[in-house]
Amino acid sequence: MRKKFAYLLGLVMLLAVALPACSSQKSAMSTTPPIRADIVSKAGDKVLLQNSGSAQAKESFCPNEIVTAYRYTPDRLNSEPTGKLRLSNFIGDKFTDAFVVDGDVKPGDVVMKASAECLTQQPTTVE
Repeated sequence: MRKKFAYLLGLVMLLAVALPACSSQKSAMSTTPPIRADIVSKAGDKVLLQNSGSAQAKESFCPNEIVTAYRYTPDRLNSEPTGKLRLSNFIGDKFTDAFVVDGDVKPGDVVMKASAECLTQQPTTVE
């Protein structure tokens, strides 16, 4: 009988220690809001544009040219201008450096011109 009592007492003490630790973690997790950050590039920031890699894209976009960036609405049917970019130089076949001149640009914004377009990638730091 004494062994059963000691066993039950040990189990109760173990639960008494373990349950508050678990419950405090749950309450901390439930009160912490999820973190969501949108990377927004402002005037003077350097961004990376991705194009199709075709010769037509390289012919359409020229270094030091000012182009407009557009952001599509959630339904993807309409777009609105969000900023202007000054193209810098091509990096390989598919990427172009650009600097934000006016407005703000987010990853996923599109730079369109004639029959070519570029997709805005994550911004890079100004060197």
